[in-house]
Amino acid sequence: MRIHIHNLFIILFLCLSSSLRAEEVTLTQEQKERIWLEEELKKPRYAIERISSEYFSGKHLIYDCYGRFYACVDEVSFDLCQRRREWGVDNYIENLPCSPIKKYDNTKFCLDELQVLVHAPRTLEFCRHPNQRF
Repeated sequence: MRIHIHNLFIILFLCLSSSLRAEEVTLTQEQKERIWLEEELKKPRYAIERISSEYFSGKHLIYDCYGRFYACVDEVSFDLCQRRREWGVDNYIENLPCSPIKKYDNTKFCLDELQVLVHAPRTLEFCRHPNQRF
């Protein structure tokens, strides 16, 4: 039986390609969040001001526990904060990254509350994991 060199290359190619299939990559929750954030930040946002590398201004109040600041952020930024917090609680992180505080009807209400909180004594128990609170 005679095998042509061309057929041999085809058979070899098929064998190699089946053995070199792409491995499935398992991403951590943090990596998934970072990819989601990067995709969200690439989307055009007209008339929305960026207030940090992670947040855009809006009408929802959060406290960034790592950055130690209150901010009025948009819906996407609020959701990001909520997801980061849930991830921290699920993974028993003692100092949680963020705390979504409240959604307001408009930016003015959010900024008014932000002013009150900035000048009030801080009790940041909401930045600690629920199992770590006293």
